[in-house]
Amino acid sequence: MALLTAGETTATARELPIGSRTITTRGNSVCGLRLDGSMLCWGDDTHGQLSVPPGAGFTAVAGGVDFNCALGSVGTPSCWGIDIEG
Repeated sequence: MALLTAGETTATARELPIGSRTITTRGNSVCGLRLDGSMLCWGDDTHGQLSVPPGAGFTAVAGGVDFNCALGSVGTPSCWGIDIEG
């Protein structure tokens, strides 16, 4: 998979985390939902979009331009990153 990270002008091949089942990307960050329900994010962290809430148990992930959200195992949403709309 070729991805751009902050400051890069050309795509660079990156290995996906071992055991990833879902990947989301938007803007300059990427998050991978692992098979065990934990999350790994990488890329630009200007607005805290890599600051995944602690713990495992996520079942879905979606990315925005400067934020990411995940759904917990009991259906509770969690979002991190920029919060200009509240």
